[in-house]
Amino acid sequence: MIATLSKVFRLLSSDIESYQLSLGISLGIVAGLSPLLSIQSLCVLFIIIVLKVNLSMFMISLALISLIAYLADPLIVSIGQQVLAMESLNELFTQMYNSGLWRLLNFNNTAAMGSLVISALSFLPAYFLSLLLIKKYRLVIEKHLKNSRLFRWASQSKILAKAASMTDKVS
Repeated sequence: MIATLSKVFRLLSSDIESYQLSLGISLGIVAGLSPLLSIQSLCVLFIIIVLKVNLSMFMISLALISLIAYLADPLIVSIGQQVLAMESLNELFTQMYNSGLWRLLNFNNTAAMGSLVISALSFLPAYFLSLLLIKKYRLVIEKHLKNSRLFRWASQSKILAKAASMTDKVS
């Protein structure tokens, strides 16, 4: 836990571009909400390969959101059920299901549809909010944090440095 927090603070304080960290967070949200072996997850991996996305921030976000998604699974299934039961989309879903290509998306699964809807609705807000927060952190909070006694003590602490290096070797 300490090593993960330490890694997040190092990433936030590094020279890595803000958009790379934000993309890592927002794509981690999409992948964390998606079923593991789905087209949605493969699209996220393709985007990560093509664009400059920070993998560490992606992995941290993925782990955190996967835990939250596991706890929120009934809500995700409920949203997917409501979308699939919409009468106005019934004809579209029937045509999609009759096409072999669309069946690969597994859109008729309530969990897959719910995660797709939540991911689509949360991607851009998560990107822009994390971008804003990272920039605010770098401009305001980082300076105050580095001047605090607690931060100076933690950065000089041999025990915390040893604990962080031990967890880095394990992971």
